[in-house]
Amino acid sequence: MVEKIRMYIGVLSYKKEGREGQKGTGCIFSYKGKWFLATAAHCVYDIDEDKFYTDFKFTQPNSGKEYILGDVYLHKFWSSLYAPEYDIAFFNIYCDDNFFNLDRTYLTPYFEISNDNKFTIAGFPGKILRNKLYIKRDNNGISDRMYSSSLIGIRTCKKEGMSGGPLICQNEDSLSIVGTISLSFVSEKGILWCAPWNKDFKAILEFLTSDKQAEPDFMEMYNWKI
Repeated sequence: MVEKIRMYIGVLSYKKEGREGQKGTGCIFSYKGKWFLATAAHCVYDIDEDKFYTDFKFTQPNSGKEYILGDVYLHKFWSSLYAPEYDIAFFNIYCDDNFFNLDRTYLTPYFEISNDNKFTIAGFPGKILRNKLYIKRDNNGISDRMYSSSLIGIRTCKKEGMSGGPLICQNEDSLSIVGTISLSFVSEKGILWCAPWNKDFKAILEFLTSDKQAEPDFMEMYNWKI
């Protein structure tokens, strides 16, 4: 599992007010034949400054591969309400030779997952040594009883740099990406909280993969290359 999953997960870097060195995790997946990169919305949009970050790059430390990112899409509830349940963003990611060895049926998206499953999380934690992929498997999901949100908690000592990594559900013969690592609460140490992909994010992906689907009114798009 480790060798295969590392082909889909990498480091997302970006600039904040011109400063280099801001980093999170991202995960490649395919939906209806099109490739995307999933990450946390807070790795894309700065709620404190009320604006998007710039100069996004997605690389895989072990292979040195760098992928070309396009427009990014997120839910307006993130930029307007800072709702952690909507801390999810999707980049268009352009196909090139890097995709030849990737399986479109691996890490298939699943929406509206319950937390009574076994979960895996993955990401690149730490500030300096960001080339070691951390994977924690066979985790029970924890309900958010403090804020009564839909967030799913996973016990782990790893935090910084994990934002944007995938929450994966382990099926009998396949893996599904069901959420995105979001944040930790100061009051609940040792837990990373993940935003589950709900029907709104399915609607965003449906719009991005169909010529006939109406644009969701809750979707926000950013062309960061302009």
